[in-house]
Amino acid sequence: MINVRKLHRELVSAGIPIYGCSSEGRIDFKLEVTQAQKVEANNILANHSPYDYASERRKAYPPLGDQLDHLFWALKKLRDSLGMDWDGIDEWFKKLQTVKDKYPK
Repeated sequence: MINVRKLHRELVSAGIPIYGCSSEGRIDFKLEVTQAQKVEANNILANHSPYDYASERRKAYPPLGDQLDHLFWALKKLRDSLGMDWDGIDEWFKKLQTVKDKYPK
């Protein structure tokens, strides 16, 4: 399986001149590509992993509005109490840490 977006980023990051790539593993090279770059592109393709932790995390996080609302109320509680009660913030960090642990880099 090929993650086309991720493979495209990997090839471009390596400085390989391409037009694009397909889900079947075809790489459309620009005319100026060298033989060495083609070899490097084939190595990148051979080692390609479709797993993209960034997109998995993005999908798994609670909606941003919910995160911000929770953070607001936790900070308001802290401000109003003038104490060091971090319970609300700790809960927010725990939710995000759960996602980070589930989809590690």
